[in-house]
Amino acid sequence: MGEIIKAQTKKIEELTLYLIDQNERILRQDEKYKAQDKLIQQLSEQMKRKP
Repeated sequence: MGEIIKAQTKKIEELTLYLIDQNERILRQDEKYKAQDKLIQQLSEQMKRKP
C-alpha cells in the first residue's frame, strides 16, 4: 500500500510541475499576443493616416 501512495504522490508532483510549466507558456504566449495586437493597431493607424 505504501508503494502505491508513493507512486501516486510522485505522479501528482509531476502533473503539478507540468501544469505550472503550461501556465507559464500560456502567459508568455499571452504577452506575445498583446504585443502583436498593439503592433497591428499601430500599423493600422499609420495606414489610415496615409493619403
